[in-house]
Amino acid sequence: MTNRSFKLFLGFLFVLFLFVTIVGCDNTPNELNVLGDWTGETAVYTISENTAEKLAFAYSKGDKPEATIESPAIKYNLAKYQKLVITVQGSGSMALQLAGKDIAEPKEVRLNVTGIGGTYEWNLKDEAEYLKDVEKLVICAAPEKSDTNGEINITTLKFSKEAPTGFIIQTGYNDIPSNVNEYNGTDEEFHFNQKWADFADGTYTITYEGNVTKVQFDKPAAVPWSCMYTNIKGTFANFNYMVVRVKGTAGQKFLAKVADNYENFVILDGSEQEVVVDFSAMTAEQKNGIQKIFLFGHAGASGQGSFDILDIFMVAEYEYEPPVKEKNIYNGSDPEFVVDIWYDNGDGCYDITKSGSEISISYAKINEGQHWSHALALLQGDLSGFTKLEIEVTGQENKSGLFKIEGPGVAKEQNVTFTGAKQTVTIDLTTLSASDLKKIEKIIFFAAPGSTGSGSVTLHKVAFGIAGYDFTEGWESNDEGVYEFEKQSDGSVKVSYNKGNLEWALMRHDFQGAPTGLNTLTIVLKGTAGKSVLLKPNDAGALEQTVTFTGENQEVVVNADAFTTILIFAEPGTANASGEFYIVSAKLSYTRSALPADQEVDVNKDWIDNDGGIYTITEADGKVTVEFNKSTGQEWAFIKTVFAENLANHNTIIMRFKGTAGQQLIVKPNDKGAFEQTITFTGEEQEAVFKLTEAPKMILIFVDPLNGAKTGSFEIISAKVVYYPEDYDFTSGWISNDEDVYEFKAQEDGSVKVSYDKGSMEWTFMRHNFEGAASGLNTLTIVLKGTAGKSVLLKPNDAGALEQTVNFTGEEQEVVVTAEAFSTILIFAEPGTANATGEFFIISAVLSYTPSQAVDPEIEVDVNKNWIDNDGGIYTITEADGKVTVEFNKSEGQDWAFIKTEFEDDLSNHNAIVMTVKGTAGQQLIIKPNDKGDFEQTVTFDGEEQEVTLILTETPRFILIFVDPINGAKTGSFEILSAKVVYIDDAE
Repeated sequence: MTNRSFKLFLGFLFVLFLFVTIVGCDNTPNELNVLGDWTGETAVYTISENTAEKLAFAYSKGDKPEATIESPAIKYNLAKYQKLVITVQGSGSMALQLAGKDIAEPKEVRLNVTGIGGTYEWNLKDEAEYLKDVEKLVICAAPEKSDTNGEINITTLKFSKEAPTGFIIQTGYNDIPSNVNEYNGTDEEFHFNQKWADFADGTYTITYEGNVTKVQFDKPAAVPWSCMYTNIKGTFANFNYMVVRVKGTAGQKFLAKVADNYENFVILDGSEQEVVVDFSAMTAEQKNGIQKIFLFGHAGASGQGSFDILDIFMVAEYEYEPPVKEKNIYNGSDPEFVVDIWYDNGDGCYDITKSGSEISISYAKINEGQHWSHALALLQGDLSGFTKLEIEVTGQENKSGLFKIEGPGVAKEQNVTFTGAKQTVTIDLTTLSASDLKKIEKIIFFAAPGSTGSGSVTLHKVAFGIAGYDFTEGWESNDEGVYEFEKQSDGSVKVSYNKGNLEWALMRHDFQGAPTGLNTLTIVLKGTAGKSVLLKPNDAGALEQTVTFTGENQEVVVNADAFTTILIFAEPGTANASGEFYIVSAKLSYTRSALPADQEVDVNKDWIDNDGGIYTITEADGKVTVEFNKSTGQEWAFIKTVFAENLANHNTIIMRFKGTAGQQLIVKPNDKGAFEQTITFTGEEQEAVFKLTEAPKMILIFVDPLNGAKTGSFEIISAKVVYYPEDYDFTSGWISNDEDVYEFKAQEDGSVKVSYDKGSMEWTFMRHNFEGAASGLNTLTIVLKGTAGKSVLLKPNDAGALEQTVNFTGEEQEVVVTAEAFSTILIFAEPGTANATGEFFIISAVLSYTPSQAVDPEIEVDVNKNWIDNDGGIYTITEADGKVTVEFNKSEGQDWAFIKTEFEDDLSNHNAIVMTVKGTAGQQLIIKPNDKGDFEQTVTFDGEEQEVTLILTETPRFILIFVDPINGAKTGSFEILSAKVVYIDDAE
């Protein structure tokens, strides 16, 4: 390289270095946080938090409208940044400025700060030149205002190189309202009767005379809910009431609104009146977020009118008694619930008077907005036991009405056209679930529904009841003169019969005039002991019931979708029979259908404090938290829940609790001591299972009554009702498969002594077939006791995979086997041994149902454990560090001896087994999941680690491994390095 070329090269490197240094080296961070270490005029600003996470301050401007606070000096060139992100919440307003010593007029945005809060992204993409001179941020709260207070919390204030997104604002943005009534933060009352405006529809004309706001309106039919408003601003957290003093056109509805669900109204009468809106239930944040107050003249209706706002203000406390509407309360036990307390819904359209038991209602729905004005009756109580609502009513001929029951998420209605005479309107409740019926809160009556009109109706009786049809009387003999009927003084009916040569003569009752929907027939009979009758509801063989009389009352209950008739045959099939019996009572009724047994029912709801004032019960996200505060003598106060549904097909309650260690609950299902359990809290979650012998109906919980804790809390994490199959006891009922080998003798303690004499039969066995056992029983538990040193082989389902050898110790020994189902069990005494004699005892034996919680399919389950030698004495199994080493030493005839492991968990969400094995090259394993050939695989060892995946089409439950059965290796060893059960998508 020449000297000249070298100089040119050095020059090129120098230029490149300058380019990289000047252009390519940008040491500004992607985000620059400007929070932390702010300072300012302490006479105006009180900073409570001043960290990199939050700037929180209160301000009181006094006579310093221009007072500010500012950030520390910014040491970076801000030209690269595209936005300033601001997250702010509080009560007040502020100007945020980009300032520097060379900037005469700082660029700014002005933000209205409310309790709701928000995030702004100030667009700085076109401000690069300006940003070069910015050295700090400056905040002026309530810019240009004096004598005002506020609180501001800033949680994000950062420059970013990312492009602006979200709520983007530009330089000069200003959302601080100018026509706002601002609270100074100190006065006990905040009066704001000024700066009113029509909301949007041009219907309100607003003027002022002194401190009074005078309003006239003309509302066309298209805008019945048009309104006026005023803006307010401030920290309202300490206020609870808004009071409006108003005077206006008589008969019109005036409504004041603070926020959604916080409003109230009055029907104006021409005099000065008061409307009070209670918003005490709002959170402090919600209160501080109030920005507008709305007023509605002639609310919900069209027309002209006027009103004067004499005063409107917020206040913390106010002597105000909201109107209380008395509820119709059901006592929970009477067969009928009469509803006789009615109100106008507030529109002033219904004039309601009560005379005796009757309710007279006059209505005048004149305005367009009153189409759906109504009268209503408020309800309280559990109505799930009723099947109908009947309204006896008289209305003016050809006028119409609509009756409706209503609750959260529940409604049912019935229209009626009045005839001028008394009518009965029925709402069928059988189509609603019991849980829905428990939600019903009101009955509503709409006169002239959906339109205007005037008129009157009389409610003679409004009552919830239970539909039924009594057929104790009204029978007839199908063949003349065979059956005769005589009513008795106690209301029963004596039936005398003389059948002659008519073997199948019958009596009948046809259910003409019975209400529809009745699905339960209940009849009580009494007759001469030994005689019988045949009942045939609906003339249907499937519903037949034979009653063999005992001389006492006997009840028969039959269920069907509907009933049309019933036949009774006295001494059926017998000629020349005579006698008598009594129909004590007979009725059709409606019974709510029981939920299917396989449906789990959540009952962790509707808990109540039985005595009141002791327990505070909170339900959230399926969990119930119970706090208690007891006085002396209230140790046995309890909470309870009564189940809404018919759970006759269920028999078990499962609950999970968590409470203070050492405290106790006494849980009493159905208020029966037989089902009661005491739970002593450990401080962790605990589960309790209650097995009932009757339909679950309710739960009572007594909280620490024995220890006497006065205060505390606990959680009911879950409570559900399920069906578990009934246990099946097979302690007795055994048979000897070969005659006279096994003999069985019941003992006084309930156990069974088994004596055996096998003779020449090495594999003779005893068995029990589980005929009559409920389906779904998945656990076999047997307790045995025998002579030490002797043994038996148990073979449930006659399946080798379930075999268990019991080597007796002289003490009681329990064996538990699980399977999807059990059909039989074989027991071999001293298996494989001829001429053996002896005895052992079956202490107990039962099939039961054990619930399981399936493992999440995302979880891989380690099953490389609990391996056993199925036959004993062949395999030596060593488990260490997750690896299993298997050594084997076989004799002739033991080629197909195997090892096995049964899985502990419910793996019904899984479908594959993945194993890693290593063994002597050339030897083989036959791996057989679930003892099913369909899933079996043969692995030929190559001396290295080998992985095998076994796909199943049923729940993985166990693994059998046969070691080199085909080649016949007698000794050797191999390793099971891992074995896990997994779920594989699209497994084939």
